[in-house]
Amino acid sequence: MEAIIVTPPKLFGTDGIRGIPGEGPLTPSMLRRIGRAAGDEILKGIRRNGSQSFVLVGRDTRRSGKIILKAVARGFSAAGLRVVDAGVLPTPAIAYLAPRLGAAAGVVISASHNPAEFNGVKFFRTDGRKVCETFERVVEKGVVSAPDPGAGSVSIEMLEGGAEDYLDFLKSTFPADLDLTGVRLVVDAAHGAASSIARRLFEDLGAHVTPMGDAPDGSNINKKCGATAPAAMEREVVRRKAHCAIALDGDADRCLLADEKGRPIDGDALIALSALELQREGLLRGDRVVLTVMSNLGMVKFLQDNGIGRIEV
Repeated sequence: MEAIIVTPPKLFGTDGIRGIPGEGPLTPSMLRRIGRAAGDEILKGIRRNGSQSFVLVGRDTRRSGKIILKAVARGFSAAGLRVVDAGVLPTPAIAYLAPRLGAAAGVVISASHNPAEFNGVKFFRTDGRKVCETFERVVEKGVVSAPDPGAGSVSIEMLEGGAEDYLDFLKSTFPADLDLTGVRLVVDAAHGAASSIARRLFEDLGAHVTPMGDAPDGSNINKKCGATAPAAMEREVVRRKAHCAIALDGDADRCLLADEKGRPIDGDALIALSALELQREGLLRGDRVVLTVMSNLGMVKFLQDNGIGRIEV
């Protein structure tokens, strides 16, 4: 009798697992099996690096976030991992807090800039970096044989003070001899993961902040606001006579900026200006910047003319 070969499903895309909750890879059963398969692989890492046996999970403001959390937590728990819920926090907060707290891994439940009906799951290593493709392939292969622990209750611990810890870290990166006193900012949080902290961050640094997109209701994330729809921000910065405007995406791992006239500030220009300043201060490691292959060739030449190299990804 011939053996039946089951082809592992393709779960991971360019940034984790994404889809519509209840469909495809985001059904409760598949999420539980993903949690189990990922948990088994994470446990192997614990034996290698000595991290603690818990997974730190954060999410954005989508209504489906808690449902997905419970499903993957069932899988993690079945694998022998504790689950610690960091609540609604930006993706970079989990990348920061996971190694700080000694977590075996970080997990973010989010679909980033996509509309509210989507959601997803992405994984971070114990050092806060994104997992490699090898981990993703192991999980995809593992869900084929991973038993479904089934629906039911699961123990989830709550993290206290995660947002404050992350805010303190962000403020510590700001030059100690500077503040934003007198600066007027418009900050659009996209009704997403940074809704409760974006305004506080800049106000704590001294700025006068006009907030936008900071009233999430579970279904309005990225809806006509944030980095995917910056027109409202661009109008508001002019109306408020502000100096600058910042628009975040749903999980607050990217932003768009506009100047005092509501004109978008090109990302390549920001990289070039930042590289020059860091080079002047002697802080540009290796005199190189990391760019994507889609970067503007004019900026590449500008950097070369100033003795700055590049790494393309």
